[in-house]
Amino acid sequence: MRALSLVVLTLAACGPTADLDLGLVQSEAIPTVFTASVEGEASGLDAAWVEFGLDGDFTHQAPLDLDSGPPWEVELLGMKPGSDYEVRISVELDGEPYTGRSHTASTGMVPSDFPDLTVERSGGESFEGFLFTSILGNSSAAVILDADGDYVWWYQPEDTEMVGRSFPSRDGSSVLTMNLNSSGFQDGSIFKVSNDGTVLESTDLDYAHHDIYEHSDGTIAYLATDPATVDGDEISGASIVELNPDGSTTVIWSIWDHPDRLPYSASSSGGPPTEWPHANALDYLPDEDVYLIGFLTLDAIAQVDRASGALDWIMGGDHSDFQLPDGGTDLFERTHQLHWLDDSVLVFVNGPVSGGESYAVEYAVDEENLEVELIWDYWSDPSFSCVSLGDVHRFDSGNTLITYSYNGVIQEVTPEGEPVWTLTTSVGGVISYVTPVESLYGD
Repeated sequence: MRALSLVVLTLAACGPTADLDLGLVQSEAIPTVFTASVEGEASGLDAAWVEFGLDGDFTHQAPLDLDSGPPWEVELLGMKPGSDYEVRISVELDGEPYTGRSHTASTGMVPSDFPDLTVERSGGESFEGFLFTSILGNSSAAVILDADGDYVWWYQPEDTEMVGRSFPSRDGSSVLTMNLNSSGFQDGSIFKVSNDGTVLESTDLDYAHHDIYEHSDGTIAYLATDPATVDGDEISGASIVELNPDGSTTVIWSIWDHPDRLPYSASSSGGPPTEWPHANALDYLPDEDVYLIGFLTLDAIAQVDRASGALDWIMGGDHSDFQLPDGGTDLFERTHQLHWLDDSVLVFVNGPVSGGESYAVEYAVDEENLEVELIWDYWSDPSFSCVSLGDVHRFDSGNTLITYSYNGVIQEVTPEGEPVWTLTTSVGGVISYVTPVESLYGD
């Protein structure tokens, strides 16, 4: 693509100057992504960034790392497909801002087999960032969506029927995703895809499925099936495994290490033995150095100490350490994703496998006394029966994002239960787990 240029003239005989050329290259893999390259010389350069937007509104800013060049490079992320964007470079010279002439960059179209997405806003404060997720159905891909429900990034791994968790890498240079492997009895793969879609790292892992988490040092934790034979039946089991930066793996925890706390029985499988315990959610609390793991057929979540592999506690189900005020332990019925808050836990509940309503629920948690109390729930109207997957997230605003994956619907609701933002896929569209971010350029 042609080079675009900016010239900032000398302001005084000894003042700051800038003579910078801006080049743009469109990604062949993802036609909504451009790589901007800035070359030239400048004195008194405090900061520089590439601005871009639609209809003369430069709503996106991609910062340049001045310690890395020149030339300085940055990917332009968040562009809508089939659109003409105005792009320009802006700088700060000795504390004063300057901008160059704008030029047009035209994005390509989204794949035709992706489901259509629509967004309805109902008034009030609502989501304005980006969603890292995956679409399932006629086509499966890791995608990034903007608040208008437009695809702004996508990656379709070859020979992968369903893509699971997707989220930005810690360093912001790529997207991490994995194949869902919902049965858990096949080998899984974790993919690391550069922002421009041109560099791919894939790692095949025994029995990896559903969910992953990236630590600050690059270690990736994942759920894995841990099969065993019990009374002649093959049981799926569950484990937490870490993929270390050197490529080795470490088993952190296995459900088979706790037969007294989580004993297997045919009646506890919630279906065929291969469904026990159907781990499907993984989270990590860095301040406590513990994992949280959710189980569909145990109607429970558990906390695991990362360093020792100890099972700290179980919440919900027949073996719960926590109790409600009335002494009961029936907290959930078939759970999926969860969001741990300061003193409570937010959980997506699938509901009965026979087709009952799915909903979100929040319990206040007293870990010292092993007590929980219902403090919030949300049942959509009309209701959804989300038989698989499902996710929840609490925003700083107090609103809650609820993903009815199987139904292809994402809703943002207020603490009072009023929907303010709803994304809906066309018929056949299914959404995987969702990771919301405010910006594609970190904090």
